[in-house]
This record gives sequence, structure tokens and C-alpha cells, in this order.
Amino acid sequence: MSAAPAIRWAQSGLMSLTGPEHGAPLVPAFDAMTGIHELMDELRSGAMAFGVQLDIDASVLGGRAHLMNLRRGGVQSCNRSCRLLEARDGWVALSLPRSSDAEMLPAWLGIEVGADPWAAADQGVRRCDRAELAAMAEGLPLAFAVLPETGEPVAPGAAAAQPCSSSTPARAVTAHSLLAIDLSALWAGPLCGQLLRQTGMRVIKVESAARPEPARRASPAFFDLLNAGKESLVLDFDDKSHRAGLRRLIEAADIVISSARPRALEQLDLNPAELIRDRPALIWIAITAHGWHGIAGQRVGFGDDAAVAAGLVATGGDG
Repeated sequence: MSAAPAIRWAQSGLMSLTGPEHGAPLVPAFDAMTGIHELMDELRSGAMAFGVQLDIDASVLGGRAHLMNLRRGGVQSCNRSCRLLEARDGWVALSLPRSSDAEMLPAWLGIEVGADPWAAADQGVRRCDRAELAAMAEGLPLAFAVLPETGEPVAPGAAAAQPCSSSTPARAVTAHSLLAIDLSALWAGPLCGQLLRQTGMRVIKVESAARPEPARRASPAFFDLLNAGKESLVLDFDDKSHRAGLRRLIEAADIVISSARPRALEQLDLNPAELIRDRPALIWIAITAHGWHGIAGQRVGFGDDAAVAAGLVATGGDG
């Protein structure tokens, strides 16, 4: 690999987050930044169509780590909620960010968890092949992914952000005339909504009263980075009238951003395909771990394990 990809990786701020916890940082063996720079060029170009200069560069990728004081952890993710584990025939990723996730380990691996769920998971994974682990995880609300070996095809839909709208003719609009509803949480979806807001769109962030955006509590500065300037609406999703109000809001929107799986949206009485059929100009952006359709679309996933499913790892000299 030439020096340029390594320089771009360093300039992004990601080099300090990649590699062993107490060793030298690593650079991926592939050019990880060219596609990201091309995407950001497209975003800036699209914003210029509205007469807006969009302020975005690769530093946004390391911004979360800086605000939350995250550090590289080798086989552990920077926030320590995901780990690479070695199966009999290769590597897999497992995320346990919620207290309930460890409760899934006995059903998945047939093991007793004990006081240290990571030690139990490590021992259980070592006894199995990657394909076995994937088959046993199917249907469980567990964020698990297989790292493809070099040359293996990446699983369809892995780490995918999929627009669910039909193709419609272009129409003369200004950003200020558009309404976006942000139903998403954590990082990718809120960033999407923030970029739309920066073009001048009206963006309403909708949160559940029972389960507000986790970043509000965990890192207020990071929450503000992604959500400042959006309007805020908190709804009780157990209340039928609130769910009906959400539907009316979506029916008036031009863009909807979600990070929930299809099954979760059904619980809110929302069917994106039906809403799009009734309003073909509606754009529904579903940012999920493993795509939107079929069994894969119902899989739980977070950024780190979804990245592993797409092969986005760096490998040290020790393998």
C-alpha cells in the first residue's frame, strides 16, 4: 500500500483508535479512506445544490472517541462493548453493550456464564466453527458477526444503509421547504439528520419517553454534536394516540430516518412500504446493521460488529 492511504487514515484521527491497547497503532491493509472521502465530496456537492456549504470532513469519524475519551483496545472495541473472539476456523465479533445481552449466551453457546460473561463467551466460541456459531445465533437478539476470511464474499446487507423509497421524478424544492423526521438513535442516524439540518431542512428528533436517546446521558457533548438545532418531540409509544400522532407526522414528512429493525417499527404501527406506497415521494432511510429485508434485516447489530461483518479490521503482525 502506498503512503497516501496511511496518511489519510492518520488525518482522519482513526489511526490512534486502531491497534493493540498498549502497542503501536495499526493501518488497515486496504485503502479505507478513499471511499469515505468520495462520499463526503458527494454530500458537499449535494448540499451546494441547495446553496449550502456543508461543513464535514473525515474528522467526524474520530469526533465521538475524542468527546467520550475512548482509546484503542486491540481485540476490544474502543468503547469496550464489542470484542473479536477466535473460533476454531477464524474470528467472530460479539457485542454485549446491554446488561440483557449476556443473558443470551447460555441459549447461544450452551454454557454457564458466571461472573465474567466475556471469559465464558471466549471459551464457548473456541469450541465452534464460525458457521456453527452463526447458525446457533440465528433468531437470538444478539449482536454477532463473522469476520470473512480474505477472498470470502461479504454477507449480503452487512453494514448497509438502505433507502426504502421508490424512485420519483426530481422536483423543484428548497431545503427549507423539506421536513425530516429522525427516529434514529446512537450515531449514524442522528449524524444523517444533522447533515440534513445543516442544509437548512427542518428536522424533528422523535424519542421514546420510556427509552430516550442513550447518548443524552452517556455523553451530552456528543449528543449535542449530533442533535443540536433539531426540534425535539418525546412520545409515549405505549399510548395509541401518541403512535397515531407519530404516523400523522410521518405522513407530512419528506424524509424519515430510522435505525430500528422492521419488527420494531411494526410495534409502532408503522409499515414503511405501505407509507411509501401511499406517498411515493417519501424517502425512508433505514440504517440497520445487516440490511432491511428478510432474516438478515431482523438481526440485532451495532457499529463495531457490523463493521467486522464487512471485513473492516486491521491485522497486526501477530495475526
